[in-house]
Amino acid sequence: MALGQQEVKRHTETYKRLAALTLASLLLCLSFIMSFFASFPVALAALLYGRSKGYGAAAIAWSLSFVISFFVFRDQVMFATYTASLFVTVVSTETVLRNVSPMKGVVYGGSALLAIFMAALFATFSAANLGVKEFLVKEIQSKKGQFEQSLKKQTGEASDEAFQVLALLEQPEVLAEKTLREAPGYIAMGIFLILWANIFLLLKSKRTLLGARMPYTDYDLTTFKAPEHLIWAVIAALGLAVFGDQVGEGAQALGMNALKVLGVFYFFQGFGLYVSFLDHVNLRGLLRAVLVILTVLMAAQVLALLGLFDMFVNFRRFMKKKDQGE
Repeated sequence: MALGQQEVKRHTETYKRLAALTLASLLLCLSFIMSFFASFPVALAALLYGRSKGYGAAAIAWSLSFVISFFVFRDQVMFATYTASLFVTVVSTETVLRNVSPMKGVVYGGSALLAIFMAALFATFSAANLGVKEFLVKEIQSKKGQFEQSLKKQTGEASDEAFQVLALLEQPEVLAEKTLREAPGYIAMGIFLILWANIFLLLKSKRTLLGARMPYTDYDLTTFKAPEHLIWAVIAALGLAVFGDQVGEGAQALGMNALKVLGVFYFFQGFGLYVSFLDHVNLRGLLRAVLVILTVLMAAQVLALLGLFDMFVNFRRFMKKKDQGE
């Protein structure tokens, strides 16, 4: 009898935790920045309690996001955001549960998600018989006042980009064309970064909560090094970005977008170097967390350059030498 009561209690605790993780996933979806991590709680549920419970929690959260979006907020943004996060949930969960190499999961999974997103976007505009540029022009014109109000606050902080966008608002078609040229690169960057972050958190949870260190952990992501031959792609993309206007229409935009995507992977390498350096100087606790967050938010490009130069310098050898000397 006592054994039966313990079993009931264990199941009750499990479902309480599942409910908490489901709620956490929904709450994260309410914030623009934190919505990038909306996948993590339900993916963690799948890691801790199995696929059926984890994906069940994701399905419940998805249903609730539909109710909240259309009947509470009367705005489809939350539902669309959570729907997108489900794809990240599946890719990150399966990468960890199937013991796939983390970076392979990021590269192949991210590429698949990018293809799905672009196909869905194309299908949506085709079904609506509406051009993307036409849609953007209408959106810019309808929300011009909101954009101006937001950007004027930034101009008070001497933001050059804010001044440029503010000027472009007077030319909706030019701004729409600029957005179309630059958006693919930023979308690809966002997908790879979000997927990397969620897989990193899952692997870290797997190591700390379950004590599982084989075959992959979060260390495999922080010790990633881009293939040496990738530098040729960087050189080609840089050449297009600089001299693309002499090659043909769209070549310069292609080069810039390619640099953004390649830069993400060098950012991963640079971030790993930064984490290794913090380990090397034995910096732990709250200060370490604050430094990591501030560096990622304010110096992401510096980390990408650090990763790029590491191809030629191999910064980790200096940290190893110092350790050996000590």
